[in-house]
Amino acid sequence: HYACRLAVMNDCVVVSSFYQSPPEIRAPMYHLQSYYALKYTLKNADTFHIDSSRVCVQGESSGGMLTMAVAMELAKHDESHLIKYALADVPACSFEWCRKERGTLREIE
Repeated sequence: HYACRLAVMNDCVVVSSFYQSPPEIRAPMYHLQSYYALKYTLKNADTFHIDSSRVCVQGESSGGMLTMAVAMELAKHDESHLIKYALADVPACSFEWCRKERGTLREIE
């Protein structure tokens, strides 16, 4: 697991949160669930034996999109200082680089 390797390489703790996904829940609630999970983790850092000054947010694919949404939510509330960094690994944020043409996706040059 990628997150576990990152934790070992960087001497950090991995906290994985559950979030509901569409169609059971609509945006922006699944973004906010991730933000609230981070806030809960930070609020309870002592209980979880986590150094709150070393918290990072990481996600891959749709998790990368949630990472960016959490970072934007933190910025919106002037809370960017709460995390050390945000790593969005191949975030599923946009499909502007491709378009549908006769049933196939073709890269836009």
